[in-house]
Amino acid sequence: MAVWLSPTLLARYLLTAVLVLGLTLGLPPGPGARPLAPALPVQPAQAALPNPLGGANTVPPLGVQRVGVLEVSPVTLDGRELFEIASPAVFNRDQPEQQVPVEVRAKQIEVNLNQVITQALNYAEASAEVGEAGAPPADFMTVTIETVNDLPVLFSTVGPLAEPKVLLTVTDSDAQYHGLSEAELAERWAGKLEQSFQRAWASRQPEARQQQGQRLLLILLASLLLTLALAGSWQVLGWRKQALERQQAQESQDRAADPSRLPPSPPRYWFSPAQRLQLVAFFRWLMFWGIAFVWIGGLAASLNLFPQTRRYASSLFTVPVLLLVTWFIASLLNRLANIGIDSIAQAWEKNDLGTVQNLEHRSMRISTIISAAKGVKTVLIYALAVVSLLQVLRLAPASVLAFSALAALALTFAAQNLVKDLVNGVVILLEDQ
Repeated sequence: MAVWLSPTLLARYLLTAVLVLGLTLGLPPGPGARPLAPALPVQPAQAALPNPLGGANTVPPLGVQRVGVLEVSPVTLDGRELFEIASPAVFNRDQPEQQVPVEVRAKQIEVNLNQVITQALNYAEASAEVGEAGAPPADFMTVTIETVNDLPVLFSTVGPLAEPKVLLTVTDSDAQYHGLSEAELAERWAGKLEQSFQRAWASRQPEARQQQGQRLLLILLASLLLTLALAGSWQVLGWRKQALERQQAQESQDRAADPSRLPPSPPRYWFSPAQRLQLVAFFRWLMFWGIAFVWIGGLAASLNLFPQTRRYASSLFTVPVLLLVTWFIASLLNRLANIGIDSIAQAWEKNDLGTVQNLEHRSMRISTIISAAKGVKTVLIYALAVVSLLQVLRLAPASVLAFSALAALALTFAAQNLVKDLVNGVVILLEDQ
């Protein structure tokens, strides 16, 4: 016996299935997903969240890239990336056992490099042995390579009488990741380290500090001028917004006082008064965010000038700036979608024909549909922004999403009446009941 389903009943079934799937399915990050934020030395606050279900913590922290059975992390000096090191992947960071995570190894190498710079500054100050233009002699800071346990080890020597200091050991994992032999990779890294030592030394001289101070003043002055320009534009747009609001209020009062009187023919504009008001509010919002980004960028550029604070320019601003950028993009998409929905609604209201009663009915229906569409659109945009942010920050492992899916499924069954009312409301809007 054939069973016939009405369009209304079919729509209800489809909407119910979509709601249940949307509430119960998680969005775990793909196996090859990489963070959008720049690679940074791993700090304790950047580690992945613990597994709430009690399983192994298999997600590498922010700044660590997993490539097959290897994990890669950058080595930085004065906030600048020198090279990448690799170590065998640690698939359970809660219990690494005898394995050393790659971020721990990278942090130890960075500590060794900074100790060499400090030792060089102390040696130069004590012996007053400085060459022309504030640069050290050629043999002041040298990097040598020696073989220990069949692996090349990089040493640094500060001054002719100082004992060599171990910087790092070139391992098989490093050579495998870079596609070179251990000896070739050690030679390449030794050259980079000597150049970075010379650059670090030069950036700490009095002449360099004077230039850094002058650049700091220019950055602060430019930030102040941009802030004044944006704040002035924001104020002018505010006056324009108030004028448009007064104009709309006056037109509404005139229509309420005499509905039969036709309004005067306004000059031709590309946009209606309501659309102009929306655009003015949108540009004021952009001016506000512009001021925020100017000072965030100015502060980050100021910290990036000095070698002692350059690493904080990235470590302190990565997560906060990522949060602000995500919020800005989600708000921008939300406002642009509002403008698009309002434009569609105005075109719909102008193009339909009918009696006065039908016009009133159509106006109420359009208003209801537009309000519902804006609410659904806002929820979807911000939900996608939150999920994307969690994936970028490595804070949404599959176990957390699975736990969220179970909770959502429980809420779905507990709030069946709410879901039923939501589906019925959508059907009422679609069928114009």
